[in-house]
Amino acid sequence: MSDHAILEATRDLPAATGIFAEPTAAASIAGLRSARARELIGPADRVLAVITGNGLKDVSGARLAPPAVTIDVTLDDVRRATVSLAPR
Repeated sequence: MSDHAILEATRDLPAATGIFAEPTAAASIAGLRSARARELIGPADRVLAVITGNGLKDVSGARLAPPAVTIDVTLDDVRRATVSLAPR
């Protein structure tokens, strides 16, 4: 797994999940992506990625995160924001 793949996971994780992870923690996502690409994990398989390192440990990674989304405090607004942030 390359440093580039880890940095991509660090960037993509907050957009998809709201989790801001440091690069070493996002490596679990990069590893899952690699395993999926090599078909070691099937599309219907359920997996768990443990992310233990908060992105605030390495704030230089914050430049990779997408801009924050501001919403009102209603369930409908949360749903809309969640759907708009989902990976395509």
